[in-house]
Amino acid sequence: MCGIARSLGLALVAEGVENEAQRRFLLELGVEVGQGFLFAPGLAPQGYAARLRQADAPSAAAAPAA
Repeated sequence: MCGIARSLGLALVAEGVENEAQRRFLLELGVEVGQGFLFAPGLAPQGYAARLRQADAPSAAAAPAA
């Protein structure tokens, strides 16, 4: 799969990365982008909405000093 994607000039995203050993193996194959429980657990709709609100909220660190 990795070789086919490279030959076509496509990027790969590994899905279902659950542990560090899988991440290291994928990095050895040249797959640098992944998603899965290792990076963030699945969220219920309410948790997802809360995460979006948190990401959209301005942070105190980003506010200019007075």
